Amino acid sequence: MVSELRELENQAIVKIVEKQKELDFKAVTDGELRRAWWHYNFLEQLNEVEGYVTQQLLHFKGADTKTYGIRITDDISFPDEHPFVEDLIFLQRVANKPL
Repeated sequence: MVSELRELENQAIVKIVEKQKELDFKAVTDGELRRAWWHYNFLEQLNEVEGYVTQQLLHFKGADTKTYGIRITDDISFPDEHPFVEDLIFLQRVANKPL
């Protein structure tokens, strides 16, 4: 199921990147398709960081956002593999840009 979702995401990213290239954008983006909250999604993948459901809403500019947060459980370190690295490599390959 996860691999099927990833393949659908890949197809959507290829389409949007091709459109951006067609429009002669100087830089392209995957549209943050794989991420709900960039900072939480990134940080949660670090060692000793975990996500959790909070007891109260987060308030931001007059709107209530998700009841979700992150907490640090020990010294933070970067894992051997981080999904954002794989996502960046895929995007660069689709955009025909070398690392």
